[in-house]
Amino acid sequence: MSSLKGHTDAVRAVAWSPDSRLLASGGYDQAVTVWDVKRGNPIRRLRGHQDFVATLAFSPDGRTLYSGSQDLTVRAWTDFEAEPAPNATALPPGQFHTYLAPGARFASGIGALNSIHNSIWTMTTLPAPMIHSRQEELCDHQIISPDGRWLVTIRSSDDVAEVWRYKTDQFALHATQRGIRGVNVSPAFSQDGRSVAMLATNGVLAVWQLETWRELGRWKGFENVTSHKAILFDPPGKRIFVLCEDRDVVAAEIGKEHLIHMPKDRKSGISAMDVSPDNRFLAMAHWNGTVVFWSCAPGEEPRSLGQVIPGRTDAWSVAFSPDGQRLALGLADGNIHLWDIQHQMLVGVLKGHRQPVWEVGFNPDDESLVSISPDELRVWRVADGKSSVGQTAPRDHSKSP
Repeated sequence: MSSLKGHTDAVRAVAWSPDSRLLASGGYDQAVTVWDVKRGNPIRRLRGHQDFVATLAFSPDGRTLYSGSQDLTVRAWTDFEAEPAPNATALPPGQFHTYLAPGARFASGIGALNSIHNSIWTMTTLPAPMIHSRQEELCDHQIISPDGRWLVTIRSSDDVAEVWRYKTDQFALHATQRGIRGVNVSPAFSQDGRSVAMLATNGVLAVWQLETWRELGRWKGFENVTSHKAILFDPPGKRIFVLCEDRDVVAAEIGKEHLIHMPKDRKSGISAMDVSPDNRFLAMAHWNGTVVFWSCAPGEEPRSLGQVIPGRTDAWSVAFSPDGQRLALGLADGNIHLWDIQHQMLVGVLKGHRQPVWEVGFNPDDESLVSISPDELRVWRVADGKSSVGQTAPRDHSKSP
């Protein structure tokens, strides 16, 4: 008898394929895992349900897997045995969070290994996606720096932050620092990799200079933040934006005490955000697929420019291109939409992911687009050979009649 390990919570349902080669399992971690029974390996981890998976069934020909969930949906999965495309790399199984570092040169993830330790992996995206390191640690959150040299891990139960430095093919512990207790979302690096921000359950946001671990600022007023990708630095690393899904986006600025609020003007909650490369605009993606722009240059009072992208399907991630002319929107159906911001025109659809696109980000080195879904990382060559200086402002819809 053998056991199949990979779920991070109790298993509720299983189903055999008609030829008995595959076994599907699902449960309280909201994921469906398809196993190669003979080898004992997971071949696909399917995500999309918003509550536990209650039932599973294969079609008579074995080509479709159906999953029913407490979220009141039934999903049909196809091509779950397909090999990843050449530009796709399968992610380690069992993860529950993945992160794309600023600049999209490195990604990292964390998953349950056993009842005590979690498995942490990091991955480079250029020249081709490949695993950068693997290690086992007692931590709840982690983040990799934009240059791949630093890793910060955090335990929610105490105020300890461990700083790791990359050496040869793994990270070695560099220092143990004091952070804040009760961190409940992923920390975030600034784009230059010099600062790191953390947010606690009591609503305290704090920022440190990485190598000297000197505190640069601390603010209160960020309660009830649940999104694991809730913190974002602006390009210079002076302002920190925090995504409060049900209310608004709140910004803090190093050296200043007051907070800046940008209330959401849609019924749908905010799913993701990004700051334009010229630091003048904030894009807020909503769960209903709409994208709202805010004018928020440093020193100016922020104001909404209204909706610039209409809703189509649930949006999970958003990113500006390096020249600020395009916007990538990762959707629940696995597609990525590319929008021309100035003309508010859909200029491309990238298809390949079979699950929601958790993360998108452009690499400024070659303008490739990196995307992450629950089971794979993809690199898309979307550069059009054009470059520009500055950025064209989106039209202000708040003044429309």
